[in-house]
Amino acid sequence: MRKQTVSINRHFIVSGEGIEIRPLGVTPLPEGYPPEGRFPTLLELEQEYVQRVLAHVAGNKSRAAAVLGIDRVSLWRKLKKLESLATPVTPPLREYSSRP
Repeated sequence: MRKQTVSINRHFIVSGEGIEIRPLGVTPLPEGYPPEGRFPTLLELEQEYVQRVLAHVAGNKSRAAAVLGIDRVSLWRKLKKLESLATPVTPPLREYSSRP
């Protein structure tokens, strides 16, 4: 059986009066976050990030893939997946106002 180790991140403050130990890194969220009163899903964050990278490289998919750290084919697959998930599954409702 192998040992499992748990790392604990602590912040040490040393002053002339002693050492204070506090947990690291819990920063408060900015005012008004999350937008729309909910946290975005990972899929939404991924979609937004990919679109920002594409905009930054003026739509050049090879450069976008390099920035994202993936190959161009993986980017193509990711864009297809995001596109299919973004489209509505059900068609819009038809109006039946002309029904007798």
